[in-house]
Amino acid sequence: MPHRWKGGWIRTELQADPETKSAPAPIMRKVFWLDARPAQATLFYSGLGWSELKINGKAPDDRVLSPAVMQYDIHVPYVEYDVAELLHSGENTIEVLLGNGWYSQNSGDT
Repeated sequence: MPHRWKGGWIRTELQADPETKSAPAPIMRKVFWLDARPAQATLFYSGLGWSELKINGKAPDDRVLSPAVMQYDIHVPYVEYDVAELLHSGENTIEVLLGNGWYSQNSGDT
């Protein structure tokens, strides 16, 4: 099947504190405008590690810690959301809060 969409990596420039080896959880936010509420809108979402997605302040469903934690150099899972009900004409916001995941932990066990 041919690819219908193509994604790109988005990253933060926040740096970890040298003593605690932790950084604040980044919030990535994008504001966009729509002339009218769409009849259909699909969002393909993947947050490596743990993350929280909101559109106009609301989560698209009740799942938490989704998509699953995975060995990311082999496979990157994503979730497909129908987000038409969360969008409206005028200003809209999409926001992702990124938490620490497998590649960002600071325990002594790694």
